[in-house]
Amino acid sequence: MKKLIFLALSLTFFASCTTSDSPFVEEKAPVSLENGILFLNEGNYLSGNASLGFISTDFSEIVENIAKNNNDSLGDVAQSLTFYNNKAFIVLNNSNKIEVFDRYTFKHENTIESNLNQPRYITFSNNKMYVTNYGSQSVTIYNANSFDFLNEISLNGPVDNITTLNRKIYIQKAAFSEGNEIVIVDDKTDGIVKTIQVEDKLQSIVAHSDFIYAVSSINSRSHFYKIDAQDDKVITHFLSTKNMNAQNLRADENILYYTSNNQVYQWFPNDTTVQLDPVLTIKDATDLFATFYGFNVIDSRIYVADAGNYTQASKISIYNLKGDKLKSFYGGILTNQFYKNYKLK
Repeated sequence: MKKLIFLALSLTFFASCTTSDSPFVEEKAPVSLENGILFLNEGNYLSGNASLGFISTDFSEIVENIAKNNNDSLGDVAQSLTFYNNKAFIVLNNSNKIEVFDRYTFKHENTIESNLNQPRYITFSNNKMYVTNYGSQSVTIYNANSFDFLNEISLNGPVDNITTLNRKIYIQKAAFSEGNEIVIVDDKTDGIVKTIQVEDKLQSIVAHSDFIYAVSSINSRSHFYKIDAQDDKVITHFLSTKNMNAQNLRADENILYYTSNNQVYQWFPNDTTVQLDPVLTIKDATDLFATFYGFNVIDSRIYVADAGNYTQASKISIYNLKGDKLKSFYGGILTNQFYKNYKLK
């Protein structure tokens, strides 16, 4: 459920399809999925057809539907995926549950359902699991091993992404272009220790190195923030009216990336103004929200999922940092994110 405004558009079931330029073939998943990229597909709202796919790093294998629970399905609206040790946790927003799998075989291990209300994202710290819930405007806390419910932090406002750095939990108290706060929680007491206010319409936060980065934006401007995670003070803040509507903040190999309209830009950690030259431009973009419905940068490759008309299979394209297309194929319905899944050494 990436944007509430598009829920009605997702009511029609449409099975994954194939194209002649790069056929999408459903087949039995490999025994081990330890050297590739996972792509998460929300599926149609109310259809219960969310799915998870896999593509090997050399693009030789593309496999759909690798994660199924005991009912041979995944659920309704796959929102996000998070790794913890050797497990993968998939948040099913409209099913109000979290499915737990072995992250390399994707054998189903557990289902978490207690105290969830439109869950969004997960982070782990101090042997605890923290889950944002859009419906209850709260963060629910669980034992990271037994999954027993422990506590709840009420935030009285929209919540979305969540991340951990230096034994602190950083919560994006903003969702669907509403909200402008980053709430910081101590992982020992689970109490709120600080709230950082940014410009309105906080879009993304990400933890990288010893810093938290954030962007807030509207159609005419973007604000960029770098926050020192030692004392939680904003050390860099700059405004751009050129790279407006910044969203989808990501980090890869000590470089930040974000989308701005139909382009992808880099943000270097010491920048005090925006980079004006994009690394990628989607020239045929028509619906800008659909164009970057799924987006990430992994090992210097840009992964983009175009949701099309929101009811059919998403077109996934992979580019290098020169903007050259390396691969294109059709994934699942409403592909919303890509995840690096390499065997832990």
